[in-house]
Amino acid sequence: MAVRENRKEMRNVSPPRPRGLGGLILLVFVLILALLFIVAKAPGTLFVSADDQAAEYLSLTTEEAFTLSDGEAEQLYPFNSDHLVKISNDLVSYISFKGAVENTVAISTMNPLVTINKNYILVADQGAYNFYLLDNNGLVLQGKTSSPIEGAAVSLSGKTAFIMDEIYTKGVLRVLDEEGKHILDWRVRDRLRSGYIISMAFTEDNQKIDVSLLNTDGAALKSYLTRLDLQEQAIVSSLSLYGSTAYPLIYPAGDDLVFTVGSTQVLKNQGAASEPWLTFDIIQETSYDQNGLALLASPVAGQSPSLYYFAASEQGNADRGSAGTGTSFGNNMYGLTSGYGMISVAQGEDVYIAKQANLAEANQYACKGLIVRQFFLSESHLLVITENSVQVIRV
Repeated sequence: MAVRENRKEMRNVSPPRPRGLGGLILLVFVLILALLFIVAKAPGTLFVSADDQAAEYLSLTTEEAFTLSDGEAEQLYPFNSDHLVKISNDLVSYISFKGAVENTVAISTMNPLVTINKNYILVADQGAYNFYLLDNNGLVLQGKTSSPIEGAAVSLSGKTAFIMDEIYTKGVLRVLDEEGKHILDWRVRDRLRSGYIISMAFTEDNQKIDVSLLNTDGAALKSYLTRLDLQEQAIVSSLSLYGSTAYPLIYPAGDDLVFTVGSTQVLKNQGAASEPWLTFDIIQETSYDQNGLALLASPVAGQSPSLYYFAASEQGNADRGSAGTGTSFGNNMYGLTSGYGMISVAQGEDVYIAKQANLAEANQYACKGLIVRQFFLSESHLLVITENSVQVIRV
């Protein structure tokens, strides 16, 4: 009796057998709902191939803004949080992140030399005379130099500077104000503590300019760092740099501190002192922001470059004591950029993004094309220009 009562209870809790067409439809509906529930709960790898799953992950982190034609990537430059600029011999185009041309400025150059500093773009015709200063809205001013242009720089406020190749000199530094009016010409001739002008950089207050010179007259090469006050139109300091090599990169860091970068060393120059701050066998690339200096460098001959970051306040590695602590993501890293406390470096068709304070924990992103340029739009967005597309990576 007890057994039969249990069987009866079991029958009562089972669903009634469907009868007729209506019951069949109801049963199919219930089965579909059950199948949908199972699919929703199942892991993605159960139904999606590995390639499709990787593509889905990529779509969550990388947005392909627009595709590029062959050779177009070399003409594109990151500008601000809204636009890129495309610069050819005869045209500057402002392009949105959707690929739309929103403004154009006609120029005339044979070899455009492009310098960008925050809100300003300076395009100079290297080896010739024309130059153009642009901002977010378009053309600010244009002009011609009196001698061929070999180098150019623009300040945060829109001052411009040119290294001109003038006969009977070792170079002429010309500086113009924000309206294109002449401030000074500094002609370098044979004299003590001088040399060929190889580069220059404005200070952040826009009131001074630092100039790197290389003297080749002696038995050994000798470099000098000269600072000119643009208000006084006078030299305020001239420092003999450490070693016998050229220092073509200049990074003014405030409080009279200036970093200069050569092929093997970074110097810390302040007051009357010039001393090694970082030493490597070879320095391949550098990227400086207000926090410090990122480098791709090799500590030992024959070793592939590693990624390093040194805060400006650090003691550095002048004796190579910590040169072996770099981070590597492969043997062919390139395209270094830094900003907003972040660093990004390219390796093949991938980029590796890390915090400046923790290079070892980097995130890898596939860009499906060789990287030409990259630029941090914010602490959470990286703009990447590849050989075939423009992409925005959400970090």
